Amino acid sequence: MTSAPVTDTVTAGSTMDTPAATSRGTLALRPLAHLLVYSQLRGIGGSFLFWSPSSGAQATLLLEAGTPVKLRSNFEAVFLGRVLLEGGAISQAEHDASLHELAGGGRLHGQVLLARRAINVAQLRDGLATQLSRNLDALFRLPADAVFEFFADADLLADYGAPDRIPVDPLPRVLAGLREAPPWTHVEPALEKLRLGRLRIARNAQIDRLSLRADERRLIELLRVRPLSLSELLHNAEGLGDNGAKLLCYFLAITKQLEVAPDAVALNDVDEEPSWVGTKTSAQAPPSSNALPPAAPSAPSRALVGRVHLKSLAFSPRAVQEHNSSSGVDRRVTPKPGELRAAQDPAAALDARRAEIAQRASRLDAQTHFEVLGLETSATVEEAKSAFIELARVWHPDRMPKELADQHELVARIFARLGEAHGHLSDERRREAYLKSLQNPVDSPDDQALVAAALDAAMSFQKAEVAFKRSDYASAAKYARSACKGDPGQADYLALLAWTESMAPDAQSLDATLDRVAMLDTAISLSATCERAWFYRGMLLKRAQREDAAYRDFKRVTELNPRNVDAARELRIFEMRKGKAPPAPESTSGKGEGLFGRFFKKR
Repeated sequence: MTSAPVTDTVTAGSTMDTPAATSRGTLALRPLAHLLVYSQLRGIGGSFLFWSPSSGAQATLLLEAGTPVKLRSNFEAVFLGRVLLEGGAISQAEHDASLHELAGGGRLHGQVLLARRAINVAQLRDGLATQLSRNLDALFRLPADAVFEFFADADLLADYGAPDRIPVDPLPRVLAGLREAPPWTHVEPALEKLRLGRLRIARNAQIDRLSLRADERRLIELLRVRPLSLSELLHNAEGLGDNGAKLLCYFLAITKQLEVAPDAVALNDVDEEPSWVGTKTSAQAPPSSNALPPAAPSAPSRALVGRVHLKSLAFSPRAVQEHNSSSGVDRRVTPKPGELRAAQDPAAALDARRAEIAQRASRLDAQTHFEVLGLETSATVEEAKSAFIELARVWHPDRMPKELADQHELVARIFARLGEAHGHLSDERRREAYLKSLQNPVDSPDDQALVAAALDAAMSFQKAEVAFKRSDYASAAKYARSACKGDPGQADYLALLAWTESMAPDAQSLDATLDRVAMLDTAISLSATCERAWFYRGMLLKRAQREDAAYRDFKRVTELNPRNVDAARELRIFEMRKGKAPPAPESTSGKGEGLFGRFFKKR
């Protein structure tokens, strides 16, 4: 491999000696997403040099404790002035005038704008963070032949830009980059390993920092309720589609937000030790140094379903068989809708089908996998496969007549449960493990009811969000209230309820507004990283003319999510109205950490 022009690229005009590269590789074999995620998870410091032999694209990225703090690039570079202009911090006239002054040399654009009092220090830092984020996004569009070199513990940008380092959380940028340029050659093999087990959100996951979209959050909520197989997740990815859901699962896996149940194989390729970590090697290190040994699997942790510890209930295969024989469960394959209509008039057939759906859905949570497929515990793997195929012809949501569109959610739930049962019983190893698990503690009917309630609450929350976007605040409040009742520990649910209730005509008084502020206080106490709770409380405090307190809440929102344009706009409005330095932020002790503390905290 031809060596990149390191000195000319990263330290033009510098007299520092360029160190030997710790290692090098290609982005085709080691995607940028892997490099950034591993650096973040392990707190690695140093510099990456990226370059493309075909296009001449070059970029240098500086990391401190795994966090990007500075980037220099000649590839689709975004400049600070353009960021501030598009963000509304400066006018076009101020932008042009500052560029004219900048042409005189000797100062950076941010210094020029500060000297002209066009922006303040807070706006400059926000602008630099946005600029770094957008330039990071561009790195994911590097040509296919791009290569990288890593320089451990070296700052190759010491003579570039301002001395200040502005940290940017790389994980939201990785997700955005995956959406734009998916590395399918790496995604598909990882997903094959995910198919071998049931997935759940990791206990130490930091979902709030990922800047997820609404349809992505919906899948997360499903995983919070109970572990699901990959096929079940893909089946429920209504807004995302298969590809979007696959990318989200891949991203959650490599960032350790997702884990596989203990009975599945380990995801070795997301635990691997990259070649660019460790002792420095010769700059002529062969490409084979990129081979990565698997890390030791982490110890399995006990699952939490709906944040409720599962209680114990003894079950044995014999007890299950006796229960099957006495429970009145119909072991025959359900007749097809067409056969029902042939024997009855259409209206009666639809009524019978609707009753059948309700009856089957009501039994789901109390049934074993064998009962779901209508099988005895002695059924073989082949019998399980055949039973699933027959039932899938009847219960696939796409096979429901349009007259039963109101039953779609129940049918989808039934079909997902069938898929879960099939996944466990159609594989000999998993079938044996499941038979053994029937002799061990399983969730009680009370716990199953709590799980079902949490799932219903997640669906109600999604309906509330949809109604809110349509400005149907009455319906949004109704659904949000239902979500809070089903799962009262969710900060997002309570925050949305408070905000939708505050939109009612009779909720505009000071007392009513402060009542909703108190609800948002409770939401923040449930989760100090609930972005929407901080933003909604800021808006209501602003309505109550408590502007300093509102400013502090908006500032907190930008710390949680630097790309929240609504909060940034509120901060600019406040500063323009006051014409003075902003108030000092409140201590966040006990409610999470500030921007720099979060980014530099060791994982």
